[in-house]
Parts: sequence; C-alpha cells; structure tokens
Amino acid sequence: MFKINLPFKLSKMMLLVICLLALIVGRSYFHAGLPQTHDGNNHLARFANYKIAFKEGQIPPRLAPNLMNHYTYPVFNYNYPLANLLSLPFSALKIPYETTFKLIALAFLFLGGVGVVRLIESVFAYQKLLKQKNQALSQWSIIFGLGIYYSAVYLSNLILIRGNIGEIMAYGLWPWMLTSVLSQPKFNLSNICLWTSWWLVHNIMAVFGWPILILVAILKHGRQLIVWKKFLALGLVSLLLSLWFWLPALAELNLVSAGHSQIVSDAPKHLLSLGQVFFGTTQFGFSRVGGVDDLSFSLGTIQVVVLVLSLAGLINLTFAKLKGLSSSRQTNSKCPKTAVAWQILLALCIALIFVQLTTSQHLWSLIKPWQLIQFPWRLSFFIPPFVVILAVFVWQAINSKWLKMFLVLVLIYQLLGIVNFKPESIVHQPNSYWDAFPESSTTSNEDKPLGFKYLLIADWQPAPFITGGEGQATIRFWNGTRHSYQLGLVTDATIIEPVMMFAGWQTRVNGQLIEHVDSDDIQGRLAFKLPSGEYQVETRFTQQTPARITGNTISLLTALGVLIYLTFKTDATFSS
Repeated sequence: MFKINLPFKLSKMMLLVICLLALIVGRSYFHAGLPQTHDGNNHLARFANYKIAFKEGQIPPRLAPNLMNHYTYPVFNYNYPLANLLSLPFSALKIPYETTFKLIALAFLFLGGVGVVRLIESVFAYQKLLKQKNQALSQWSIIFGLGIYYSAVYLSNLILIRGNIGEIMAYGLWPWMLTSVLSQPKFNLSNICLWTSWWLVHNIMAVFGWPILILVAILKHGRQLIVWKKFLALGLVSLLLSLWFWLPALAELNLVSAGHSQIVSDAPKHLLSLGQVFFGTTQFGFSRVGGVDDLSFSLGTIQVVVLVLSLAGLINLTFAKLKGLSSSRQTNSKCPKTAVAWQILLALCIALIFVQLTTSQHLWSLIKPWQLIQFPWRLSFFIPPFVVILAVFVWQAINSKWLKMFLVLVLIYQLLGIVNFKPESIVHQPNSYWDAFPESSTTSNEDKPLGFKYLLIADWQPAPFITGGEGQATIRFWNGTRHSYQLGLVTDATIIEPVMMFAGWQTRVNGQLIEHVDSDDIQGRLAFKLPSGEYQVETRFTQQTPARITGNTISLLTALGVLIYLTFKTDATFSS
C-alpha cells in the first residue's frame, strides 16, 4: 500500500480547529439549496452548461450551449475554468450542481486553512524554532492566525453575499501560493499543479496576484539565481499548461463586449473611504458607483485591531532599538530579520489598503491597467494571509494574558457575527432547472459577441429560419454545438440559425465550407446565403481559430513534456 508523506506535520488538534472554523464560515451550506448571492446562480448554470458542452464534444468547452435561451454564449472562452473542470466528475455521477458547489467551496476552505498553517510554519522556520524551546512557536498563536484568516469580512461576503466560487477557491489557494514563493521551490508535480491552478482559478485574482507574489519572492530571495531559475521554470510551465485558456481569452477579447465594458472604466468610481475599510457590518447589498454602498468592505474588527497593534509594536520596537534597550523578550526574536519581516508585512497591508481609498484616485487615472480589477476593494482579497502573519507576531510578542484574552474575545465576537448572519434567501432547484437556465450567467452580458443585437431570443426553436426566399428544412440532428439538416430551397434565400455568431462556428453545405454573412436583419446570428436547390447542411462549433489551435497544442505538448520529465525523474530517483 502506498504511503503519502506530507512535507510537514499537521497535528490532530490543528486539523480539528481547521475543520471547525471552515464549518463555521461555511455553515450556510449545510441545508438544502444555496444562499441567494450575486453570482451563485450563474455558477450553477455554468456547471450545467460545462457538462452539456463536454458531452456535445467541446474539448475544452468554450461555448455554453443552453445559455441565453439556447442562443449559446461564449462564457467559457473568457471566464476562469477551474471550478467548471472540477465540477465535471460530480456531474458525471449525477450529483446535484448545488451539492457540487458546496463540496468544492468547503474543500477549498479547508485547504486554505491547511495552507495558512504551512505559511505560518514557513515564515517562522517552525522546525528550527522547535529546537529552541525558548523561541518555540505557540500552537495558540497558529490557532489565532487561523481565526484571523477565516473571520475576514471579505470571505464572509464571498460565501454569504457574492457567491463567487472562483474567488472562494482562490482564497484557499492564496496561502499556498505565498508559501510556495517563500520556501525553497521544487520543480515537482504538486508545485506545477498549484501554479497552474492559480492561473485558472480566477482571471482577476491570478493577474493581480502575480505581481504581489513576485514582490514577495524578491524580498525573500533577493539575487539567489538558483531559486529564480526554479521560479522561472515553474512559472513558464504553469503558464504554458494554462495557455489553452489564456491565449484565446486574450486574443479573442475584442470579439465580445468585455473588452469595451463600462464596468472596467468605472473602477475608480468604486474607491472607498477610510471609514469603509475600518468599519462596517456584514449585510446583503451591492457595490455602487459613488460613495454610497450597502455592501460592507471592512477588513474586519479583529483584523483592524491586529494592524493597529502591529503598528504600535513596530514603533515600540524601533524606539527600543534606538535607545539600545531591545531584548529578546521585548522583540520575541534575537534575529533582526523578524523586525524586517514585520515592517515588510505591515507595509504591504498599508499599501493594499491605500490603493483602495479615494486618496489614490490619481494613481487609478494614471495606471489604466489597474482598472481591469473592476472593483478596487477586491484588493482586500490579498490582505488576510499577511494579517495572519502579523497576528502571530503580535501574539508571540504579547506578554499580557489580559490583552490576549481581549484579542480572543474580539475574534469570537466576529465569528459569532458570521454565524448569526442570515442569507437573503435560499435557492434550491433541481439539475433540470440549471440545465435550462435561460440567462447569460454574467452580470452585464459582457461575453456577448459585439455583433449580436438580436433581442427576441424568446422565439428560439431548434431549426433554421429561411428569409428572403422560399424553402423547407428537415432537421436530422440539433444540439448546442452541432446542427445537421436537409434544406430544400425553391428560390435563393438567406438561412439564419438561432445561435450567436462567434469565432469557431463552421458551416458545410454538401461537404463544402461556406462563408457566413451578417446584416441589419440578421443582427449577429449565424447566417449564410444559398441559391435554390437541395442541400445537406451541417454547422458545428469548433476549436478552429488560430488562438485556440495554438493554445491547445502548446498546453498539450507541455503536459506531455512534464509527464515524460517527471516519469524519468522518478525512475532515476528509484534507481539511485
């Protein structure tokens, strides 16, 4: 029987604490249905359509066959695929999509907790500290750090109000990514999977997370070329493995409304006041243009307290050093690196808070790519693991039992607020409902092809529409990816199929590929013209675009290369 050895040890008590905290923040998942959230319904509909697209032969899926009332919708070509990929085995087992959502969310909540423990141990060189009993890392400090991670208001909003499965998963992966760049990197299967997953988990979090990860790596490793070579190898391989998604998503962005979305240019209008960052209660609401929001963007009471204590402790440490009065008891470390790490973490948190504030408006106007994040308050996503490390620093440095008790009470108060929060309502529908979901699954229909202007989508029928002439169609086969029918035209005519025209659709008439047409009457639907006669018509959605062919090929070849490399590496290890 194979024995799996983890790279670190996790005590049973720590596992129990992680499970307990994950269950507390995910308690809304323990009943029939899901909380009514901003995006929850959309993800359930995507799970359904991903399964349908896969069954219809789209590998990988790019076009949702049943969305927009069967007019199809290219949401999978542009939106983070990891959650949809993980949903496929559950769909194959006919597990309800709502249950799939819950299982994935809870799994990544638990995974995030384990990642936090690993992150703390990496930062504090846990194994070395154990050998020095006077500097041993307290189990209670780790538990306190876990409480900071799970009690973050951003996470509560994700689960109870926003319902974005991609961000929930990214929240679980983020501590692991930080641990990966802080530790000595290894080019192995686990790191390759981790880094590739980060590319695919959520578009915005991946793009904005990489600069932070690179900055952390620079601060930790400096000019260690050996380390940077491994980072470069991991980064390049993970990017190539995810190129099947990213290359078409970027190269074909100009085909849909997302590239011209108002929500991107409005990003600076969602900047926050300092009061919104420090104070606020969890309640259902939305982020609105201007200064009036009914959604809380607070970091959380305990998180703010930790930041204040960290700042106070750092000031105290600085003055103590200036006076030559520092001691191991005052600083809780004989190593000056502790103070440096403290300063860096606090600076990162302050910087991430500052760029969310209205005082940073000039930066948002100057650095246009920042606007791709859509909502500046999303930067709070990256803060909790940094506050976790600061919380452990603070806990280790505090000698007062009363102050520690105060911190615990504030943490419990915040967790009770999460427990007592009631969702707006509960959504509970059978799989058939999500299979036939008629909407787009995006907030502003931003993945709609630019040319598609047809509004009467309620008239959908699984058959072509003949206009400008006379004829009859006999349907042989019709689904969201492939249409096959016999066409008899008495006169010249235009044939319109009830789908959005999008790159990748190909139509063959009597085996010959023909060109599609568009006009004011067609309004962006798939259409072509034919003279009178008898025809066999087959329309199919394909991967036949330059970006998709290139991306798919590179990712496949990279996967084969990694498999061969790891196989020979393993064989060599066993031989030696």
